[in-house]
Amino acid sequence: MSLAILPSSSIHFNRPFTKKPRRCLRTLVNNNQYAVAFKAKTNASQLYNIKPNSGIIEVGKTLNVVITKVAVTEEPPLDVPCTDKFLFESAGISKLFGVYKLDAEFWEKRKKQKRIHHRKVPVEFLPEIETTGGEIVHLYPSRVLRFWGSVTDDLETTLTIDNVSTEPVAYKIMTSNINDFLVYPNMGRIEPLEEHEIIIVRKKAKVDLTRDEIEGVGRADKFRILTTTIPIKHNDSSIDDVFAWSDLRPDHKVYSHKLPVRYPDYVGIGENILDETYDPKEVHEKHSDGEKSAMFSYPASMSNCPR
Repeated sequence: MSLAILPSSSIHFNRPFTKKPRRCLRTLVNNNQYAVAFKAKTNASQLYNIKPNSGIIEVGKTLNVVITKVAVTEEPPLDVPCTDKFLFESAGISKLFGVYKLDAEFWEKRKKQKRIHHRKVPVEFLPEIETTGGEIVHLYPSRVLRFWGSVTDDLETTLTIDNVSTEPVAYKIMTSNINDFLVYPNMGRIEPLEEHEIIIVRKKAKVDLTRDEIEGVGRADKFRILTTTIPIKHNDSSIDDVFAWSDLRPDHKVYSHKLPVRYPDYVGIGENILDETYDPKEVHEKHSDGEKSAMFSYPASMSNCPR
């Protein structure tokens, strides 16, 4: 009746913690033959928010859990190990008994029956990410977009764009496969020292795939995130298709960040792909790898996504 927690390592957050909240995403996977109820809690509830912190995951389905570490007034000492941890509890549910209400009585009954599975996950504080010269954003994840679960289901993940510059930044998200991905939002404006969380959905593949076909799904999928500081003349305008990427001066730097897509259940983790500087003149030309602006939508099926 246990749930797989992916990635299964510690829940980690990069310093500093005094400027703004930090987020970490974990995916819960139900590989059992029955639905499973879960709840998540921590020994430092004043420092973390968990969304959602309880629910029911149907057979073969996944659920993204976003863990947020709130900003604090003082940085934790570097030489003191973190003792924070999370506990994920899960219990199987039989459809023979109808709809369950996940209240205290539900969990107390299963505790007496010794039918609760416990999984502890420690918290780890990582050093601050070093910023190289001219860098204006940090991406989380920074190397690979991973979708956990079967590609025959709708899969969700998040991408966080963190503006580490002192100027407003515009971003635009493009993908090599607009037919299979939904992105919300696919463009926007981020104020200095703020961040945007992007929801990306990989629409399910057809169900009659062979194992070899499943392993081949998405091998060529990738995303490109374009970012640039906003010119003064656009500083008070909203960021949409009218935002003149085409109006940028030839010497105005546009950064390009490549993220390949991987499905760890079927395909090995991809290689590192470093950020690169992008020529503004290329933004409007057809890309050699067929990238197009990502579709943006917010379908009803995304009701479990973090908002």
